Amino acid sequence: MSRMMEQPCGLTAREAAEKQKQYGENRLTEGKKVHPFAVFISQFKDFLTLVLLGGTVVSVLTGEYAEALTIAVIVFLNGIMSFVQEFKAEKTLDALRNMAAPKARVWRDGELTAVAATELVPDDIIQLEAGDRIPADAVVLESAGLAADESMLTGESVACGKIAFQGTTPPENLPDRKDMVYMGTTAVTGHGVARVCAIGMSTQMGRIAGMLAEIPDEQTPLQKKLDQLGKYIAIGCLIICALVSVAGVLRGEELRNMLMTGISLAVAAVPEGLPAIVTISLALAVRRMVSRNALLRKLSAVETLGCADVICTDKTGTLTTNRMTVSALWMAGDFWEVGEGGTGFSHGGKQDDPLKNPAGKLSLTVFSLCSDVIEGKDGGYTGDPTETALCGAAAKAGLSRRELSEEYRRIGEIPFDSIRKRMSIIVRSGEGKLLLCKGGCDCLLSRCSHIQMGSQVIPLDQKLRREITSATEKMAAAGLRVLAAAMRTLPDGEPTGENSEQGMTFLGLAGMIDPPRKEVREAVRLCRKAGIRPVMITGDHQLTARAIAAQTGIWHEGDGIMTGAELDQLDEDERRRAIMKTTVFAPATS
Repeated sequence: MSRMMEQPCGLTAREAAEKQKQYGENRLTEGKKVHPFAVFISQFKDFLTLVLLGGTVVSVLTGEYAEALTIAVIVFLNGIMSFVQEFKAEKTLDALRNMAAPKARVWRDGELTAVAATELVPDDIIQLEAGDRIPADAVVLESAGLAADESMLTGESVACGKIAFQGTTPPENLPDRKDMVYMGTTAVTGHGVARVCAIGMSTQMGRIAGMLAEIPDEQTPLQKKLDQLGKYIAIGCLIICALVSVAGVLRGEELRNMLMTGISLAVAAVPEGLPAIVTISLALAVRRMVSRNALLRKLSAVETLGCADVICTDKTGTLTTNRMTVSALWMAGDFWEVGEGGTGFSHGGKQDDPLKNPAGKLSLTVFSLCSDVIEGKDGGYTGDPTETALCGAAAKAGLSRRELSEEYRRIGEIPFDSIRKRMSIIVRSGEGKLLLCKGGCDCLLSRCSHIQMGSQVIPLDQKLRREITSATEKMAAAGLRVLAAAMRTLPDGEPTGENSEQGMTFLGLAGMIDPPRKEVREAVRLCRKAGIRPVMITGDHQLTARAIAAQTGIWHEGDGIMTGAELDQLDEDERRRAIMKTTVFAPATS
C-alpha cells in the first residue's frame, strides 16, 4: 500500500486566483469558431460551382432566365445540403468536447471543496475516488488501491495501478507512469490524493487536441478532380466561344450576335447537374454511415474513405469490447474453457460444472470475494474490469458474490498495489478465519507450500510448480492475462499483514482477455475483399495483440509483428519496407 500523508492544506483561495490569472482556465481550447454564415459561403468556393455561378450570370445577360433560375436553384440546394451536414457535425463535435470532468474535489484553505474542473490550477491538491473522471494531469501523492482506466490514452484494457510519487522523474512511456494520473481518464478502484501538474492544453489530452487542431484542411481526391474538371470545362467554354464567334464573323455575321451565340453554347456545355449528382450521392453515403453511428463533418470526407487502401486501427474498444472476460481456468491440473454469453464451462471438450471439483469452487470463490466490485440489483457488476470479469465467471458457475459475502464475512484486507501485485482479504466463516488471496502467478506461487488437487491438499513440489508455470505460460501465449488464487487458514490471534501471505494453498488460475467484437472478423474480410489492408496499432502486450489480430483475421502466419521501439530504430527506407509487411505494431508508444 502506498504511503499515507497528513490531511493536505492545498492552495489558498488567493493563491488559486493568482495562478488562474497566470495559467488561465483548465479547459481544452476549441480553436477559432467559424460563423455559420461563413460555413455556408464556403460551400460555393470550389471551381466547378464558380463556373456554374458564372454561367448563371451569363444566362441572365443573354435573356435565358429559366436556365439561369434552374442553375441557381441547383447550386443553392447543393450548398444547403453540404451546409446542413457540416453544421450538424459541428454541433455533435461540440457535445463530444464536453467529456472533461465537470466537477473536482480540491483542497483549498485546508478544506475539501467541490469546484468546477475549469477552476483547477497547477499545484492544486485534488481528492480522487473510484468512479471519478480525472480533471487534470496530476502527480499521485497518496494511493489506497487507486487504479485508473487509461485505455483512451494507452490502449491498455487493464486498469493501471497507481503508487505515490517517489521523487524520481517518471518515464516517457505512458503505461509506465505509475505515479501520475491524466485528464479525461477514469479512476476505477480505490482512492487517493494528487497534485495538479498540468491543466488545459498542457495535459496529455490537450496535446492530442492540439495535434488535431493543427491538421490542415486538404482537398479530397474527388474535390481535386472536380476542380480540375471545372478548369478544363472553363477553358473549353472559352475556346468554344472564341471559335464560334470567329467562324461567324468570317462568314459575315454580326460580331454581337456571334458573341452571344458563342456564350450560349459555352453555358450549355457546363454540366450544371454534376454538382447536384455528386452532392446527392455523397449525402446518401453519409446517411448510411450516420445510421451506423459514424460521424462525418463534411460530405466530401465520405469520398476520401473510399480512396483508402490501408486502415490503421487501435485494438482496445475498437476491435475489442473493452470489457475483460474470463475465457479459461486451470484447476487441479486441468484446463477449463469458459463459454461466451450464456454458455457455461467445458472440460475436455464436454460441458461440465467446475463446482463439482473442490479446487474449482474454492478458486472461483476467492476470485469473486477478493475484489472491491459493487454488485447491482440486476446482478451486474461495476468496478475494475479485471475484478468484474472474475466475479462474472463465478456468477456464471452459480456463485453469487452477495451470497458468498454472507457465508464468508470480510473482517480485514491487505489491499492491492502495483508493487505487491496481489490482494488479500481476511474472512470468517464456518471453517474459521481464512486469508483469501489473488494476484500474479509468480507472486503467489513463491508464497504457496501446498496445492488443492480435487478434495485433497498436497505438498507443492517442483514438478507441480513447473506444471503451474507451464499452464501460466500457455495462457499468456494465447494472449490471456493470468491471475492466480490461493488461500490459508489463519490461527486466531495471529496478527494479519503481508507476513500472513506465506504457506498458502494454491487453488487455480484464471485467464482473461478483452474479446474481439463479433462483427470485426466480417469487417476485416470485407476490407481485404475491397483491397484494403487492415493494420493493428496498440499499446497492449505483443502476445495479446497477436492473439486478437489472429482471431479477427488481421494477422496470419508469416505476417510481421513489430514494436514501436523497433520501428523507431529503422531508417526511412527500412521503415518503409517494414511497414509494408507488418500487420501488428505492439506495443506502440506515443
